[in-house]
Amino acid sequence: MTLWQAVAAGILTALTVAALKDTNSRMAPYALAAGGGMLALWVFSRVSGPIATFAELVRESPLREHASVLLRGIGITYAAKLGADTCRDLGAEGVANRVEFCGRAELILLALPYVTKLISLAVRLVEEGVG
Repeated sequence: MTLWQAVAAGILTALTVAALKDTNSRMAPYALAAGGGMLALWVFSRVSGPIATFAELVRESPLREHASVLLRGIGITYAAKLGADTCRDLGAEGVANRVEFCGRAELILLALPYVTKLISLAVRLVEEGVG
C-alpha cells in the first residue's frame, strides 16, 4: 500500500464512520477501530525493515546499549499513543489517559538507570572538586 492508498483508506474510514453514526451508532466505533488498526499495520509493515536494519547496525556498534534504550523508548511512545488514540476513538477517554500514564511510567523506568548514573557522576565531580 502506498501513502496515497493509506490516505484514501483513512478518508474512507472517516466517511464510513460518519455514515454509520447517522444510521447505526453502535457499529461506528468498531469501524473506526478497524480502519485505524489497518493503517497501524500498514505503518508497522513499512517501518519494520528499516528498524531491523538500524538494529543490526547498532548491534555491531559500541553504542548498542544507548541505541537499544532509544529504540525501546520510541517503541513505548508509539505503542502508548496508538493504544490511547484507539481508546479515545472508542469513547473511553479515561482509559486512554491511563494508557498514556502507563507509557510515561514505562519511559521513566527505562531512563532510571541513566538518571542514576548521571546523579552518581555529578556527586563524584562535586566531591573531587571540593577535595
